[in-house]
Amino acid sequence: MLRFRLLLLAAVFTGGSILPAAQTASSHLQVDILLGFVHIETIAVGDSGEGHHKSGIVVRLTSRENKVESFGISNEAGVLIAPLPPGQYCYDAFSDAGRHLKMNRPAVERCFEVQAGKDVEVGVGFKE
Repeated sequence: MLRFRLLLLAAVFTGGSILPAAQTASSHLQVDILLGFVHIETIAVGDSGEGHHKSGIVVRLTSRENKVESFGISNEAGVLIAPLPPGQYCYDAFSDAGRHLKMNRPAVERCFEVQAGKDVEVGVGFKE
């Protein structure tokens, strides 16, 4: 009995650290993530060079560093917003049926940087 009391007393003074470790609620908390926001306008460009916003365009954003892919589809105004972790990204565009669209810029000109807590505007132009 004395041994149990000593153990109980030791547990009280040490905050229970001599008892078997149990997971606490704080160990289940998720780590916050850093995000930047990409404001994308999907623009169909005709032969004359004039463009107009186009809805229903699927945009694929691919990270150069970790090969993460993120997808979004433009709304009726031809706009979408994508929250992304910081990094370098490049884009491609597809129809809502998944058909790859012919971009109006070469691949090396379709990349941009996302910084945490910042907004970046990107125009995704493709040939009609």
